[in-house]
Amino acid sequence: MYCKKCGTEQKDGQKYCPKCGEPFLDENGKPYLKGIRKDLQDAKDKLASKADELTQQGKKLVEEKVQPQLTDKIDELKKVDWEGKKNDSLKTMEGFFSNADKLRKATIAVAVFAVLWFFVFNHGFSASWTWWLFAVVFVVAAFYKAESKDKVDELNKARWSLGLAVLLGFVFLFHSPSSSSFGDIEVDEINVKASNAQDEEAILKMARIMGEIKSTLPQVEALYNVHRQFLAQGGNPNFSPAWGKWQDLYDKINKLWDEYIGLARQLENGDEIIQEAKEKKRIMNKSFDEMFVPNY
Repeated sequence: MYCKKCGTEQKDGQKYCPKCGEPFLDENGKPYLKGIRKDLQDAKDKLASKADELTQQGKKLVEEKVQPQLTDKIDELKKVDWEGKKNDSLKTMEGFFSNADKLRKATIAVAVFAVLWFFVFNHGFSASWTWWLFAVVFVVAAFYKAESKDKVDELNKARWSLGLAVLLGFVFLFHSPSSSSFGDIEVDEINVKASNAQDEEAILKMARIMGEIKSTLPQVEALYNVHRQFLAQGGNPNFSPAWGKWQDLYDKINKLWDEYIGLARQLENGDEIIQEAKEKKRIMNKSFDEMFVPNY
């Protein structure tokens, strides 16, 4: 075979022309790769080879180690006396609910855990004094042991105490202390029917604004909790992290209400909606003032 560029004869084992450097053809009739292209192809071939090797090793590992271990574990689970375990669990629960002393200890544990969770992890330190009083009464009541006529009466009271503690515990675990003033505001749906296409378009925009106001209220409550917690820790009200954000939310909600009232004026029968919107705007502004302004 000869070089197609300069005609130099190819000798055994040569991949490139010794005279001009042109690649000779391989056994498949394709020119030998050289330079970066050759390096990339070699790397690709090595990667494919390594991937195949790892695949084979993985299959071997699964077949020799993982699969036998899974089989042994399944066999062990099949041999377990699940019925016996269920009966043991039922006996344990029965023994627990038949022991007044254990029930009292569980009641105390539930009360203490729920109150700690509330104050430490749920921003309870910024809660109002009613929540503090509620927490104190809850814990004290959990430690209190009521007088009983007999063992049966004592057991029944212990069961009722635990049940009540669990119920109140859920209140502490899942309730986030927030502003009572904003919690009293109800943002209702728009109760009006469109009489024409213009009304329908205005109502759709009003519904969007109402949804945005609703989504903003939790931010106000969370911000208020941050502010109260900052004050409870002895922070200077003038440097409260809530101040700037409070002003932004205040302006945002007022602009939304103004836009909402402006759209309501376009409705044929929007007078009642306008009055309701103005009243709710006034209540929200008052709530903002009660929450933040006196503290500055």
